[in-house]
Amino acid sequence: EEWLTLYAPRESGGADGTDVTLNCLFQGGEEQSLKVHLDPDRRHTLFINQLAGEGKDVSLELSADEPFLAERPMYFNYRGSCRGGHVSSGVEEAGTQWYLAEGTTRPGFYEYLCLMNPGDTEATLTVDIISAQIKPTTLALTLAARSRLTVDVRATLGTGFDTSFEVVSDQPIAVERPLYYPTQSFEVANATDHLRHLSVNIGLRIEGTAGEEAAAAYLAAVLEGYGYDPVIQEVPLPNGAFTRNVIARMEPLL
Repeated sequence: EEWLTLYAPRESGGADGTDVTLNCLFQGGEEQSLKVHLDPDRRHTLFINQLAGEGKDVSLELSADEPFLAERPMYFNYRGSCRGGHVSSGVEEAGTQWYLAEGTTRPGFYEYLCLMNPGDTEATLTVDIISAQIKPTTLALTLAARSRLTVDVRATLGTGFDTSFEVVSDQPIAVERPLYYPTQSFEVANATDHLRHLSVNIGLRIEGTAGEEAAAAYLAAVLEGYGYDPVIQEVPLPNGAFTRNVIARMEPLL
């Protein structure tokens, strides 16, 4: 769930408050805009899932004639194995150089870079990834005007590296670095969700049937989300069908 919380102090917006223009920028250049009136000394909360639509990667650009405050709370159940939330304050303006000191792709961690180009000109940028375990890696990227881009750092770099970043662009952009860590801790709510999916959504899981095959595929996907490298092993049955074992190994730390 993505939310937006806004506040206009009375001393900055006056007795009537201020009008804020909210632009939702999507990958591929799609854009959606609306206006919100902020009354002075009152908090305003917007549900971005409802405004922008479900299942979308979205960046937010806000502007007004008077100063105001903006934060973006997020609540998530990442890959069905990591429940949590975080909040980010809006940056006052885009920039051409960004430094991000902390990051990792160690087993169980999922790291991303989110890049937003609020300008009307395509941005050409380089991302230097610095790690003590490997030589520096440079990514050359282009970011379309009025658009956003997500970089899967783990998929790009591999597993097992502690990372820092320097991002340099020829056009002003905004940069964030989300990091998710499902861990291997047992969570009752997540376990209940998995049991409900196996028993209710999939149903009967008799060996050699489509139900068992679906259950094995589901379990493999869940284990992969926890940072394991799963393999589905097929075992022949006397009737010519196959039953399945799900074998999972933790990826080695490089």
